[in-house]
Amino acid sequence: MTTTVRRRPAAPSSLVLLWFGMLGGPVAWAARLLVAYPLVPVACATGSNLPLHLVTLATAASTVAAALVSWRIWRQARRDARGDDGGGLSRNGFMGLFGMLSSGFFLLVILAEGSMAFFVDACAWV
Repeated sequence: MTTTVRRRPAAPSSLVLLWFGMLGGPVAWAARLLVAYPLVPVACATGSNLPLHLVTLATAASTVAAALVSWRIWRQARRDARGDDGGGLSRNGFMGLFGMLSSGFFLLVILAEGSMAFFVDACAWV
């Protein structure tokens, strides 16, 4: 007599979440460049770097959100892979892992570029 173990089917990750987790960091970095560059004359005219800090904060927060989504997807893929015999990395697992790594890298880049507003006067860039 054989017994079969019924596993609950894994909920498929939304493709939007997979791609957000994977591309959220690079897109946030590009958005930071595209938004912060035209704000430098505004920061110089007002004498405040606050707009530059806000852009850095917003893009860093979206990159952290992408990293958390990727971590959740990767964790779910590992949980689902424990019951499989193959033991290989699934598409969701790969995209989750890559998303965590790329988000971490681009978070460092965003923070490094944003930290310049603390040390250099905005008028020096104009």
